[in-house]
Amino acid sequence: MALSTYQIASFNGGNGVTPAYDPSHFDYPGGATLKSQLSSLYGSFPNPVAAGLSGDLGAIQKLLGVNWNGLGQGSYPASVLGGQFRQAFQVIRDVFGVEIITIDYDNITGQRWDTHNDQGVFTGTMSHLMADLAAAVSAFLTDMATLTGKTALVLVYTEFGRTLRENDGKGTDHGRGGVSFLAGNAVNGGQVFTKPGVPWTNSVDDLPVQIDIRDIQAEVAVKCLGVLHAKTIFPDNGYAYHPYGLIT
Repeated sequence: MALSTYQIASFNGGNGVTPAYDPSHFDYPGGATLKSQLSSLYGSFPNPVAAGLSGDLGAIQKLLGVNWNGLGQGSYPASVLGGQFRQAFQVIRDVFGVEIITIDYDNITGQRWDTHNDQGVFTGTMSHLMADLAAAVSAFLTDMATLTGKTALVLVYTEFGRTLRENDGKGTDHGRGGVSFLAGNAVNGGQVFTKPGVPWTNSVDDLPVQIDIRDIQAEVAVKCLGVLHAKTIFPDNGYAYHPYGLIT
């Protein structure tokens, strides 16, 4: 499931994917009557529409069974991200067979991660965004700990990086510096992974990439999703899988 308006690119070609920005209101405008009409119109014989329609109808039926008012013990922030993590927990709690849920964290109250200015550390744009992210993940894992027989791993990673050197606007520009976080019971936690690189001075805007984000994603896929070989999902000839022991 993708908690977004459109299907994200990494899900392209996959089966059983449901993009829904707000799954609590994911339904056909015509309700039960339209669903019945569509099923009888397209579901009685093989055709290109039938498979997609069947998947959508099945997803709608499952989401209708979710108790969206049923709250857990987690204290979610009053933000879009907090609401999406709450919905992710509710889907996992009430729907059987969910494997992956993606959330695209763009902004909080108009503050975006494109921190060209006023990036901040203890105050500023990035500080507020990180606090929102931390509170949402913490609340989600608190709720997941109350479920019997269901576990979750949270992988957070940046879409693009930033430079190391601060610009004149007290922010950073687009660069190679990025970060990933892993959280959950299966994570070999309490560690920071990095590699030594070229010594940085304030006269250098950026440094070469030392850790390939695909290694982190591939280790999650191999250890948690049953992918036999990392090259299955990252077939590029120039890529060689290097696990870090992130998953216990």
